Amino acid sequence: MSQHHPIPVVLGTAGHIDHGKSALIASLCGEHPDRHQEEQVRGMTISLGYGEMQLDDGTEIGFVDVPGHEKLVRKMVAGATGMSAALLVVACNDGIMQQTREHFEVLTMLDVEPGLLIFSKCDLADDETIELVQLEVEELVAGTAWEECPRLVVSAHSGQGIDELKLAVIELAQRVSDRAAQPQGFILHVQRSFAVEGAGTVVTGVCASGRLELSDTVTLMPGSHDSRVRRIHVHGNSSEFAVPGLRTALNLPDLTKKDCDPGSVVVEQAIVNSGRLLRVAIKFGERLPIPKPGSEVHVMAGTAAIHGKLYCYSAQNAAGEVVADVVVNQEVFLAHGQRCLLRRPSPAANYGSLRFLGFADYKLRVRDADEMNWWLQQVDVLDDAPALLLHVLNKNTGQAQTVSQLCKQLSYSEPVMRELLQQQLEIGNVQATSGESYVAVGEAQGILDELDATVKHFCAKNPNRLRIPMSLLRQRIGKKSWPVVASFNDDMLAEVDLKIAKGENWTLLNVEVDAQFADSAKHLTALLAECKLQPPVWQEFWQQYGLENVSENEMADYLLDSELCISPQQELLFASSVVTELASDVVTQLQGQGMDIPALRDKYSTSRKYLMPLLEYFDSRGLTERVGAKRILRDPDASLRD
Repeated sequence: MSQHHPIPVVLGTAGHIDHGKSALIASLCGEHPDRHQEEQVRGMTISLGYGEMQLDDGTEIGFVDVPGHEKLVRKMVAGATGMSAALLVVACNDGIMQQTREHFEVLTMLDVEPGLLIFSKCDLADDETIELVQLEVEELVAGTAWEECPRLVVSAHSGQGIDELKLAVIELAQRVSDRAAQPQGFILHVQRSFAVEGAGTVVTGVCASGRLELSDTVTLMPGSHDSRVRRIHVHGNSSEFAVPGLRTALNLPDLTKKDCDPGSVVVEQAIVNSGRLLRVAIKFGERLPIPKPGSEVHVMAGTAAIHGKLYCYSAQNAAGEVVADVVVNQEVFLAHGQRCLLRRPSPAANYGSLRFLGFADYKLRVRDADEMNWWLQQVDVLDDAPALLLHVLNKNTGQAQTVSQLCKQLSYSEPVMRELLQQQLEIGNVQATSGESYVAVGEAQGILDELDATVKHFCAKNPNRLRIPMSLLRQRIGKKSWPVVASFNDDMLAEVDLKIAKGENWTLLNVEVDAQFADSAKHLTALLAECKLQPPVWQEFWQQYGLENVSENEMADYLLDSELCISPQQELLFASSVVTELASDVVTQLQGQGMDIPALRDKYSTSRKYLMPLLEYFDSRGLTERVGAKRILRDPDASLRD
């Protein structure tokens, strides 16, 4: 036989108890999937069974066999979670029974790929009965995606139709395996766990998405337990990696069997995210009325049955899906977009299917109509990765998000997310900001346009300003959008003639100051340096240079913007060169015998009225520190400007 080569699919059976599901898998795989003693004694599947159909060229096709008993619906849902496609089995001597309908409802609600319609035990019914059962099944699947599925009449006991079934299974497996890979990171819903002496804990399940390699570190949820991966087995054989659609066993030596209860999920660390408030979209079935707010529900997610309380809202899309919140008792992990079954606990019945949209901080309220619509619009793009990315980036007025944040929010693996972002960057739909953050171009451009308008209006009214108050920019952009501005890189801000600066003012680029005004400022700076720390008579200076049309505030703003002057407090202005010299003298004094204020007053021809505000200014800049009645040196290299 050729080298072991499993097709990355798992085909599952569904149908009523004792309709021959396990016997069919035994005929295809050569081994009965009911391997537990109790199952063999009772003649019924209690847990999930597995098998592989071996082809002559080494190709393997995996099967999962689900229990058909009405009390084991959770097990059936757990099996359906790992199915790539399903085989609906109906016994020719029984026809459609209770669990036939429920299993079919589960398959359609979980959107499991339609596979084959199998009419089993044909050796126990005559032709007329078989025809009646076929008509009954056609009525069941009418109007659904199952309507066009191949139909096969078989008997595991006599072998009738088994060869045709094998060919149909091979064709189905090849068709399903050609589907595009999901962008999610590695996820494996734990179906079984056990301890192996000398190796530690082993968990098994079907890899739902992503790729895992030996020595990778994974996280078990709930509980956030980390473990490296020591060994990987696929279809019972050692493997260097795990990929979607294959029955997989992972040796996780850092975990105990107690950690790994069925219902837990193994995920790659990049997508770990959890919460207690689930924002979901629900498609209700027709059998039950929509539950009242606060109703108890079970969310059948993967192999877990999560208990919670349901709160539905009025917003719904064209497909009839409604936005809802589910409050659960403990932190859980769900993959973004994961389809789950919503079930009434008692009496047990299926409400419908839901898709997970994200973890929320608070339940929605009537006044949150816009947010409801945003979440509902997300449902329409769940299967369109580029559109979904842009939709998420446009939330919160386009607030920038990092690669890590996006991976956790969308459950995408980091390589997939980076590739997706790069594609959108090249198209021009996304723009990179600082710190590996990204924004949607539409939102980013809107904010840049508002910044541009604000800067132009400010410069028109203040033609000689070199800086603009950050408070003005924040006020015009708004509280929600300001974090986006803070994440813009230098090139983006340069487009609107802005540069981030420390302190309360940002730098304006490409400002053309009036030449006469700049010359006057130069003369005033020289005068201030000459006067040291004794301000001149402003009126005489204004008359001397013909600045009657220039306000003192306009000139003071320019001198501060250009860093020619320093203002320790309002209405006080000193030449920067003089203040720097004073700071040097203060450092020298404090490194020697201590502060000598009279000596400073004499050197700089000033009084305590002007000297003390400057000493307090040095305190505020971290140069010195007031301790009781004395000052001490704190940082001789502290900057005197923002």
